[in-house]
Amino acid sequence: TDEPDPLFTHRTADWTWSSITESGPAIYAAGYAGETSEIYATRLTSQDLAYADISTLGAPISVFKAPEGEVIHTIQGYLGRALVIGTSKGIRLAVITDAEGSLDVSSLLVSTDDGITNPIKALELDGDYAYFGWTKYDGTSSGIGKIDLSSTAFSSHLMYDIQGDVTSIIKFNNRLAFGVNNVA
Repeated sequence: TDEPDPLFTHRTADWTWSSITESGPAIYAAGYAGETSEIYATRLTSQDLAYADISTLGAPISVFKAPEGEVIHTIQGYLGRALVIGTSKGIRLAVITDAEGSLDVSSLLVSTDDGITNPIKALELDGDYAYFGWTKYDGTSSGIGKIDLSSTAFSSHLMYDIQGDVTSIIKFNNRLAFGVNNVA
């Protein structure tokens, strides 16, 4: 079978797409190549073809380039007006500023101690709270941190005596669960 043509091919050959989400007017996709990382936005566009309105995705545009050395691992849409961004350096909040999906990105709200070895790779949103994977929280634990997005206050929330990358979080039956890999 024939595969569909790609909507967008990144100009960097070794680009890795790391996360996709929707919020407000756009679909956002994040990725990286080496120490360079960006978020792109694409919107639905309508075309009137004969007798039917057809919606297609428009050309992606870069809406945020992370500082060199900071890699975006995960993004989640927040209340249709913002994004929560998990990176190799911590957590940022991005407010959607216009109908095109442009972003106003905060400084780090939560900072991991040494960046690359303690990345934020998992997010789970619940109202005004974001639960995030806190890889190698201290010398013995990994688990979940919790940030109140309305005040940006944060704390550890659920830890387990294991060292590794927290790669996923899910809320199921009002309980949080998280996955850890690369246990060392």
